[in-house]
Amino acid sequence: MTTAAAPRRRDWRRSAVEAWYWALVAAVIVYFAFPAFWMLLMSFKTRLDATAFPPLWVFHPTTLHYQGIFSAGGMPTEVQISEPSLGTMLPYLVNSVIIAACTTGLTLALGTPAAYAFSGFRFRGDRLLAFAVLGIRFLPPISYVVPVYLLAANAGLLDTHLILILVYTVINLPFIIWMLIGFFKDLPGEIRDAARIDGCSEWAAFLRVLMPLVAPGLAATAIFAFMLAWNDFVIAFILTENHARTMPVALARYVSGEAGTFWGDVSAGGMVTMLPMLLFVLLAQRSLVRGLVVGAVKG
Repeated sequence: MTTAAAPRRRDWRRSAVEAWYWALVAAVIVYFAFPAFWMLLMSFKTRLDATAFPPLWVFHPTTLHYQGIFSAGGMPTEVQISEPSLGTMLPYLVNSVIIAACTTGLTLALGTPAAYAFSGFRFRGDRLLAFAVLGIRFLPPISYVVPVYLLAANAGLLDTHLILILVYTVINLPFIIWMLIGFFKDLPGEIRDAARIDGCSEWAAFLRVLMPLVAPGLAATAIFAFMLAWNDFVIAFILTENHARTMPVALARYVSGEAGTFWGDVSAGGMVTMLPMLLFVLLAQRSLVRGLVVGAVKG
C-alpha cells in the first residue's frame, strides 16, 4: 500500500508544481500585457469616459481618435467642440518610418562588414578597437546631444531627417557590430576557407556565402536597430521642431497643455506607434528567435 501511494504523491507534487508554474506564467503575461490592453481601451473612450472614476469597463466605443490621427486636417470642427484634437499625426508617423528604416539600413550596411572584419581577421589593436567602438554605446544620450545640436545648427541640419538618421546610426552602430560579431564567429571557419579555395575573393565569399548563413542574425539585429530608432524620444525632441518630428515626440503634445491631457489621443497614438513593431516582430518571428539563440549554440 505504501508502494502504491508513493507514485500518487509524486504525481500530485508534479501537478502542483505545474499549476504554480502556469499560474506564475499567467501572472507575468497579465502584468506585462495589461498596460497595452488598458491603452487599447482608452483609445476607444471619449474624453469624458477616459477621465471617469471609477474607471469604466463598459462604454460606447468611438473611433474619433484614430480618425484624428490619420485624417488630413485632424478631427472635424463639430467633433473638436466635444473632443478637441491637435490635428493629424500622419506626417509624424511617416517621419518615424523613414528615419527608422533608413537608420536600420545604414547601420546594417556599415556594421555588417565591420563585424565580419572583427570576427574573421586578427590585427594589432583589434580587441581594443572593438571595445572602443562599444564604449560609444555606454554614453548616455544627454551627454552628447548638446554638442550634436550645436553642430547641426551650424550645418543647417536641425529639424531634418538626415541629422536624426546620422545620430541614430552612430548610436546603434556599436550594438549592430557587437551583435553580429557573435553570429559570424559561430560560423565554422572551414566555410570561408572552402569559398576561397573555390575561387571566391574575400568580398565575394562574404556576400555570397557568409551573408546568407547569418541572415537570421541580420533579421534579429535589424529589428532591434529599428526599435531603438523608432522609440527614441530625447534626441528627436531636442533636434527636431516640426518638419522631422517623430511619433514619440508628437505624442508629448497631448500630455500637457491648457486644455489638459488628451488621453484618447495619447492612447490611440500609442497603439499606432506600437502596431508597426508588433507586425514587424510577428512577420520575422522565426528569424528573430533563431537569430537570438544562434549565438548561444556553437556550431
